[in-house]
Amino acid sequence: MRQYVWKLVLLLAALIGLGIYAYQHQEYITHFPIEKQVELHNPYQATSDGKGNWYVIEDAKQSILKLGADGTQLAKIQAPSLKEFVNLNSKDPTLQDDARTYITYDQVLPAPDGSLYAVVRLMEINALVLKHEVVVRYNADGELDQSWIGYSRPYSVAEQGSLRSGTIRSLAFKENKLFLITQESDVELDLHEWDAKLGRFSKITSTHIPSESGVSDISGVTSQELVYATKKGEIYYSGERIYPQTRTGQNGIFADHVQVAGEDVYFLDEYGGSVKRFSTSNPAQVETLFTQQDAAAKLAVDEQAAKIALTDEPLDSLGVAPDGTIFVSVGQQALLMTPDKELLPLEYSGSTRTHQYLIWAAAAVGAILLVWVLKILYVNIMPYSLIYKQLFALVPLIALSMLLLAFLVHTDFRTDTELEVRRALTYLAHDGQNLVDAERLLKIDSPQDFMNEDYQALKEKLTFKDNYGKFYMMIYKYVDRRLYDLLEDDNDIRMFDSFEVSADDSAVSACMVRDKQTGEFIEVDANFDYNKALQEQTYVTCKSQDENGTWLFALGPLYNADKTQVVGIYEAGINTHALEVRMTANWYETLKQLTGFAVLILIVVLVVTLLLLKSVRNLSVSANQIAKGQWHTRVTVKSHDEVAALGHTFNNMSEEVEKKMLELREFRDAYRHFVPEKFLNYLGKRDIRHVNLGDQVELDMSILVTNIRHFDDFMEDMKDKTRDNFNFINRFLHEISPIVDQNNGEVSKYLNHGILAVFPESPGEALKAAVEMKRALDSYNSHRAGKGKARIEVGIGIQQGPLMLGIIGAEERLEVSVISDSVQFAMVLEEISDKLGCTILLPARVLQAIPGSDRFLARSLGNIQLQGSLSGPIELYDVFEADDEETRRLKRKTQDLFESAITKYQQGRFYDAREAFLQVIRQNPGDKIAQLYFYVCDEYRSGMTGDWKGTLEV
Repeated sequence: MRQYVWKLVLLLAALIGLGIYAYQHQEYITHFPIEKQVELHNPYQATSDGKGNWYVIEDAKQSILKLGADGTQLAKIQAPSLKEFVNLNSKDPTLQDDARTYITYDQVLPAPDGSLYAVVRLMEINALVLKHEVVVRYNADGELDQSWIGYSRPYSVAEQGSLRSGTIRSLAFKENKLFLITQESDVELDLHEWDAKLGRFSKITSTHIPSESGVSDISGVTSQELVYATKKGEIYYSGERIYPQTRTGQNGIFADHVQVAGEDVYFLDEYGGSVKRFSTSNPAQVETLFTQQDAAAKLAVDEQAAKIALTDEPLDSLGVAPDGTIFVSVGQQALLMTPDKELLPLEYSGSTRTHQYLIWAAAAVGAILLVWVLKILYVNIMPYSLIYKQLFALVPLIALSMLLLAFLVHTDFRTDTELEVRRALTYLAHDGQNLVDAERLLKIDSPQDFMNEDYQALKEKLTFKDNYGKFYMMIYKYVDRRLYDLLEDDNDIRMFDSFEVSADDSAVSACMVRDKQTGEFIEVDANFDYNKALQEQTYVTCKSQDENGTWLFALGPLYNADKTQVVGIYEAGINTHALEVRMTANWYETLKQLTGFAVLILIVVLVVTLLLLKSVRNLSVSANQIAKGQWHTRVTVKSHDEVAALGHTFNNMSEEVEKKMLELREFRDAYRHFVPEKFLNYLGKRDIRHVNLGDQVELDMSILVTNIRHFDDFMEDMKDKTRDNFNFINRFLHEISPIVDQNNGEVSKYLNHGILAVFPESPGEALKAAVEMKRALDSYNSHRAGKGKARIEVGIGIQQGPLMLGIIGAEERLEVSVISDSVQFAMVLEEISDKLGCTILLPARVLQAIPGSDRFLARSLGNIQLQGSLSGPIELYDVFEADDEETRRLKRKTQDLFESAITKYQQGRFYDAREAFLQVIRQNPGDKIAQLYFYVCDEYRSGMTGDWKGTLEV
């Protein structure tokens, strides 16, 4: 489990890292790497910095995109928050940090030092009323300069009505000086220069302009070099109209988006149908650089795309670099015309496409890692816990369910709200028939009628002091199934720009008509006839998007005086920003509430699960206790459900297990009486079930053999020889067997009236056990003497050496046995111990191998040659440490004399040895080995043989 947790942590860390990387480069993930052409988002204005880079205002004027000449996306600046402006201009009481402000860019001006100046507009949340206009500066890194504010102008909605364009007309650099042009009246432009000492713009001059012309695009600084366009589609230079040369009425000419590079004036003409140029020194010589058709052909990948581009996408966002390079947008794409007039689509650079590939590769890797995470969660971790199963199953299920519910609730709310807005806009559109004088509308025939008497009369009807920017109004002229832009309440249109009354497939889903009978709104299809709907007084509501944002509007027909002919269209609409803000707030509020419900449901589910699992855990803990040998374990059952039934079953099982384990324990204890557990360990067997005939192991051990001497004499005194014999032997073994265990030995075999024991460690443990046996037997003999019973004497033989321990017998009956010469030799030692007058007998090498053997009372018996043995004589020792007190005293008293006698015997000095043994016998008449030596010395008094080895044959 731990390894999976570590894997999960590492994978989540990797996912977080990839997520941060993708978030920091999110602008790249909106485009597929295979798309070569730069995709813009509703571009509004393009400005060159003179170094080959372009600054494009896009995203409904809410961001500035910096593009390199090769299409590299260098930076993207998002519109700042209102809080930044409040901090920037803290002395202005009209700036307040609230949620009812919509911030957009209107102009940008790159500075020679790499910084960027921008005109920022703070709009009411409905995006139709200007609250504040500010000039700010960004440093070369694209960060807002908090220490600089060049111009700050508040506006009063109550005084100025639905003003959206403000008073700033132009920002310009000349000779490294920053200039600002504003328009406070219809007939005058004010020129301001930045005063670094005062830290503000100072007005230096004013320039007169034609009245009622409506200045739009301005280039230049001084009065003599000012070039500007008007709402009439005309271009003025030095206060004089220079294009078109003559006023010819409605002829398709309409110049705007004026840009100046050197002496050349560039502009869009024919309502975005072409890019033209003329020199201020020869304005009559107008050159068409390229047309909408040329641009469509360059951008389109096939004829169908070219046709669509030609029909729907005029040229826009004209920008001109100092070297004459032209930037123009066509829909969401852009074109560049080089100074040598080569028209090229603006394509992504190699580095930008590499970034796109990296982002998509990171997304693919993230998807793989996510699948891996889910695999670990659901395959490797979830099966191990019911809690995990609940969490991993219920959390996603509830989360997805609540998210789906939130989406459905939000979608339903959005649909209902949008329908209500459409219905309200339809009522406003219906009022157009009462507001618009059709006779005056028919008198307006071209952009030259801008701000004439009829135009102003119509505009006055569209001005509401109580509107406060909640909606906008617009009038179209209807001629031959085409609509012509005529008038808008803020004059922000190309007058007499026309389009066919129809909709392409992409716009169909955004339009709805109101059914006259039911009053319900119905979506239109591709076959919907807008002209017929207008003739039948059907109101159409649509949604569209442009560089100023998204708009929801209603269209209502305007009729001539006798109500027999449609002569115009009245449009009433709103910018959907406020609606989207409300929708977003509703979405988050719905999501928050449903998340709360989801968390509450999860908590309840988890609490119930934990309560259920508590009993299951108790069962698990109890099962583990049983597994550890606590057979008496039982669980407490408090409920009456299925878990309780499981608990009762567990208790019954536990009782049965305890009974069986007790039986097994008794069985194990029983077989240990027959097969010692240590022997199984020697054989490398876990228990007796794994023992097989022939299993064997060679070990180096000490062997102890002991037997009761003169056992037949005891049998003679027994009344019931069979039963008393068993009782006598068992009583004897009961006294000595535990001593073997206490000294790390193990009884290998019970002999007729003795035992054979092995000791795996030092032979000192065997000798110590022998001494303790003799002392325990002495104590037992004292008890027997009190009952008038004879003493039990034993002989003990000890040997150390290799042996084979293994399983012998037949398949039907097996037995553990030890087999080796050492075992046989130990038996021989026990057998001759009585003849030699010893209780404990062992070879000299065994005694000498015992650390601290001098703590045992022992004497050398010399080299003994056992009869029938081919191994040669062996030096034996008599350990009399456990002999009775008198015997021990006499052996200790005569030990030196006895051992000196043996030395003489081995030297062949039989006479001297006989005399020495005789003295030992006189002092210790019971010393049997001294007597044997004495008799042998008698036999060899005549002299020793030639093969004399100094041994005593026994």
